[in-house]
Formats: sequence, structure tokens, C-alpha cells
Amino acid sequence: MIALASIVAMDTPIVIFDEPTTGQDAVSVARIANVIAELKREGKTVITITHDIDFCAENFERVIALSNGQVLLDGPAREALGEEELLAQTYVDPPQLTRLGKRLGLKETVVNQEEFLKAIGQD
Repeated sequence: MIALASIVAMDTPIVIFDEPTTGQDAVSVARIANVIAELKREGKTVITITHDIDFCAENFERVIALSNGQVLLDGPAREALGEEELLAQTYVDPPQLTRLGKRLGLKETVVNQEEFLKAIGQD
């Protein structure tokens, strides 16, 4: 978390995180998500390179999926994270809630808890 604080303190217009959730417990992941949310509220561009697709789905609106240096997907998270076959080429599965929603037969692709609850009528 000290490394994260030192980067944020630089106050740059673009902040890039590389696998920020690796080795972090749930409390630290939530802190990182809060930092990202605050940076976005400040109007900063936040880019995260990650294999933690659930974290990505919860915190980002746009997803770019790469494989062998090529862009396979680039678009809104809801669209990109619903492309199970293309994501498989990146060795990443769609988020857990996206997979559950598909198995339950939900019409829309859901990418986070809020969307999932709304889709099943529990909002």
C-alpha cells in the first residue's frame, strides 16, 4: 500500500496499476478499489493491467483484452466480459457473476453485483 500511496502522491493525470490485487487480502482489494474510484472522480485516467477479471468488472467501464500482443476485445465491460470464447484465448474466464447470470438464463450480460441483483429483481 505504501507503493500505491507514493504513486498517487505524484498527482499525475494518468495512473497505471499493474496487477494491483495480486497477493492482497479482501480489505486491501477494497482499499485499492476506493483509491481507483477517487482517482476517477478527480478526472484522472486510470488504467489497470490485471488478470483479476472480477476486480476489473467491479471497477472499470471499459475492457481491452489482449492475447499474444493483439487486441481481441475493446469496448464496454458488459460487452467485452460477455465474450466467453474470446476471453478464453487470454486465459481468463468471464467474471463469476457473468457466468452465473448466463447459467441462470439472464437476458442481459451482468458484470457486477449491482447489475446482477437488478437483473434478478432483487434491487
